[in-house]
Amino acid sequence: MSDKLPQTMCLGGLQIVQTTNLHVTIYKDGKRVFHCQCDKELDFAGLMGVIRFYKEMSGDEQEQSE
Repeated sequence: MSDKLPQTMCLGGLQIVQTTNLHVTIYKDGKRVFHCQCDKELDFAGLMGVIRFYKEMSGDEQEQSE
């Protein structure tokens, strides 16, 4: 187990957390809006990839670009 976990990142109203069991959860306005299980510890680029995936799946990216 890594000494870097759990790790938390905040970006644009989202809080992204990767816990010691490698699960990644995204919270928006204090509510869990996304959860996934990973097989490795993610670095900054990996967490950004999860955010991009969440935004694409939720339609959040389209709302921001309009």
